[in-house]
Amino acid sequence: MTWTGAPSSRTPAVQALPGVDKGRQLYTEPAIPVWDELETKMAERLVTALRTSRSWTTLWIAKAIKDMAAQSDDLLKKAGLYGTD
Repeated sequence: MTWTGAPSSRTPAVQALPGVDKGRQLYTEPAIPVWDELETKMAERLVTALRTSRSWTTLWIAKAIKDMAAQSDDLLKKAGLYGTD
């Protein structure tokens, strides 16, 4: 599904939310420039991992998530958006 604008109160997913404040605007994706790159890199990693792995164990899943988190951190740091400072 592709959004053409911000979700409205008529969006089924928004209707299910309990008490959305009228003063807040909902976003479907983070409003940061590096988001497309992050999303693409994670999708590539997931597809590759799922195609090549023969054993999906909890350790394998934990390692895949840890590797993706590290890559996400690196991309955010390069973009000056890593918010721990």
